[in-house]
Amino acid sequence: MSERTTSSSWASGIVAALELGGVDCRQLFAQLGLDYAALTNPDARFAQDAMTRLWHLAVEASGNPAIGLNMA
Repeated sequence: MSERTTSSSWASGIVAALELGGVDCRQLFAQLGLDYAALTNPDARFAQDAMTRLWHLAVEASGNPAIGLNMA
């Protein structure tokens, strides 16, 4: 079974929402071993598990369990 991935455009939307909430996504990407610069590559993919970990770290970093509402 192949690993589920997220497109860079979807990941960019997530990052924009998190950064709007004051989260330093560059630091979180580094912590997760992800390439922040790949967000600008339309062909880049991010493991869905890594994006889930990003959400969890963003909640911890921001102290805001509803930070995902920034995507609206």
